Amino acid sequence: MWIRSVRIILVGDPEADDSQALLRCIHSHHLAARTLIFADRHNDGYLYQQLPLLSTVTKIDDKATVYVCKKFTCSAPVNSVKSLDEVLTQQAEVSQ
Repeated sequence: MWIRSVRIILVGDPEADDSQALLRCIHSHHLAARTLIFADRHNDGYLYQQLPLLSTVTKIDDKATVYVCKKFTCSAPVNSVKSLDEVLTQQAEVSQ
């Protein structure tokens, strides 16, 4: 069976309010076969060594930022709950 996996990368401080708001939005959407990666910008970590893509994602306007990736392509980065909600809603519709 072919699985349509979605990789969601959240760049930011895991404890910061903006990161937590985006995380709540992510958890409010049901996306089968999703992988959530928290990129905290500690480039010497294991995940950064294994996933070179993480070195290319950055925060926008110094705010926590989310990239939604599928089939080796990532969406434009978003850093507001409203924009993220729109992207994830679209992904959920495409995945059905």
